[in-house]
Amino acid sequence: MGGRKRERRSRRITLEQARTKQGKLSFDKRPDRKERSLMSIYTSIILTALLLGSILFYLFHERAKSTPNTSGNPPINEQELKEIDMEFKTPPVKWTGKLPKEVLKEFREAKTIEDYLKHLDHLDKVEKDAREFFSAGPGSRQKITRFVKLPDFHTRDETTYIRFQAILESGYIRMIVLRRDPTGPKIDFDAYSRRGSHSWNDLLSGETTEASEIRLGIRPDNFYLGEFRDDTIWQSFRGITPDHEEQISLYLRRDQISASLQKIIERNLTTRATVSLSSIGESHQKKQFEVSKAHQFNWLTLPHRRSKQTPLSE
Repeated sequence: MGGRKRERRSRRITLEQARTKQGKLSFDKRPDRKERSLMSIYTSIILTALLLGSILFYLFHERAKSTPNTSGNPPINEQELKEIDMEFKTPPVKWTGKLPKEVLKEFREAKTIEDYLKHLDHLDKVEKDAREFFSAGPGSRQKITRFVKLPDFHTRDETTYIRFQAILESGYIRMIVLRRDPTGPKIDFDAYSRRGSHSWNDLLSGETTEASEIRLGIRPDNFYLGEFRDDTIWQSFRGITPDHEEQISLYLRRDQISASLQKIIERNLTTRATVSLSSIGESHQKKQFEVSKAHQFNWLTLPHRRSKQTPLSE
């Protein structure tokens, strides 16, 4: 009996010694719940910071790529102009006078009002407005940095135009539309300046009830209110302009919608248009207007302001 007790005591001592040794091995000791919680929080903070840093770096990089270079007055991109120097594909005819690239370069580097005027189409009809635009209007404060080619288009009278976006130092865009002429390509002033009978601020003022000629962008909308609440009678549009962030509401009678405009509505597209606007009741006070006439779905000079064109000898 005595021998068995001594054996059990010896075993108990051995276990205690093992536990003591195990307690000294700190690298085997598991952290308590509080320590584990702090470690999880620190890890989460570090990972979140890295993720946010990666996102901000990506967004800054993409913005830098897409932002036009507006500093200084960079030289003409000769490769860009070389691509602009082209012949019409339909119909297959050649330019007379100066080439498009020469006109664009001179227009971009214009120093005086006369430098601008000599390249304008229908000058005898638009000269007064053009002089004001380039001397005291927006044209006097804007500098073109580069051009972006857009698809050509053809009007009903079979006139072919080539189009460009003129990118300004401010980042804003103006349209350059060139027509063939015996003396060389001519730039449409009304399309470039977005000339209108009223300014956009006039339409926003709540005081203008009619406007005979407005150049703007329109896109289908779904806003029906007040005098235009009946969507079985009216088709809603939003009127937009590069000159102002605030928009206006436009409405066209459904029985006056052309087939080409119907396609724009179905595809939910934005298109340029020159229109006449009028108020119904007090709708102008809510920036709502009826499109009383859609002159054309471009910003070109309207027919009554065009010069008699000199025929081209093909």
